[in-house]
Amino acid sequence: RVRNKRYDVAVLAAAPWRTAAAVAATRIPVRIGLRRRKNRAFLTEALPDENPREPVLSELARVLEPLGITAAPLRYRLDPTSLSERRARLADRITAPYAALHPFASKTNRRVALPIWIELAQRLRGRAANVLWIGSPNELDSLRALASDQSWRFVDRDANGTLADTAAALAGAALFVGHDSGPLHVAGAFGVPVVGIFAPGEPLRTFPQGIGPARMLARPSPAGITGDDILREVDALG
Repeated sequence: RVRNKRYDVAVLAAAPWRTAAAVAATRIPVRIGLRRRKNRAFLTEALPDENPREPVLSELARVLEPLGITAAPLRYRLDPTSLSERRARLADRITAPYAALHPFASKTNRRVALPIWIELAQRLRGRAANVLWIGSPNELDSLRALASDQSWRFVDRDANGTLADTAAALAGAALFVGHDSGPLHVAGAFGVPVVGIFAPGEPLRTFPQGIGPARMLARPSPAGITGDDILREVDALG
């Protein structure tokens, strides 16, 4: 089907060799991508690999240069219009304004301790903000085993567990605080004010680049990060 479209140019945002080979098989004459191991034979324009010390969006914009396009500074954006029905349904269960908190990361040694997050939730509640916890059921079970508050909402219980419902919940938040992860960047793409915690992560490369206001708390490890530290970044959002 792709071959029959007779496209002139293929721009590969990610170009591992299997992807590049599959695109080459479609016979698109111009194939642009960043260099990866073994992919050069399948690209007509193999650009230098990503610089891990540069923002990910500006690095991706380089794939436009062979077309004579110099991109303006980029931000990622998501349109919540298609989530309107889901947001309306969730509004009956999650009372606004609410802060979405995501205290989990792919590696446990990058996570701020859950008691710090519980303290943060209590202090935000004292500021008249409801709290919605974001995470998988297993992750959220570990949180519920430590503490419980009847006012807390949980995305695995108050939403249907799908990515679309989680996105709808994030789009409705007044604030997002979480580790460097997908939910952080989805919230920022909806324009939600975000605080990203990088402990350590790759703050030079994957700092929040959405359309919403953002702050970043970057440390070599999560040890020593306190609720006060996080709240200072929340307050700095304005």
